[in-house]
Amino acid sequence: MTKKQVAIIGASGYSGEELVRLLLSHPYAELTAVTSRQHAGQTLAQVFPKFAHYPKSRSLHFSESNAELVARQAQVVFLALPHGVAAEFAVPLLELGCQVIDLSADFRLRNAEVYQDFYAILTLPPTSWPRPFTACPKSTVTASELLP
Repeated sequence: MTKKQVAIIGASGYSGEELVRLLLSHPYAELTAVTSRQHAGQTLAQVFPKFAHYPKSRSLHFSESNAELVARQAQVVFLALPHGVAAEFAVPLLELGCQVIDLSADFRLRNAEVYQDFYAILTLPPTSWPRPFTACPKSTVTASELLP
């Protein structure tokens, strides 16, 4: 099996850091892009010294979050962003052909009123939300689909 090129948008937060840890040693994933406004220009090893023993951590630099750039670098994109922010990136990445895995709450709830009650913000109208699911058979995931 060939490795999938994977990016993490919001890689410097807690969820992003855990994804970095998991993906640096994953046999079927190649971490090709990490983003963080705060750490743009720094390497993974500079931001997370505990990963310095991975050669990739010394050469992979954080960049600003840019959907078009990330889509050119990765087939699969994890969104490790706060709720209310992930929706800004999911739709453009899907349109650019990426498979998107969202760790926020932005696409978990189909009902806009329930979402607004829980999170006090409304990100997208419900009609434009991709189908939500938390687990699915491998055969049901398309090449360009959102996995919340």
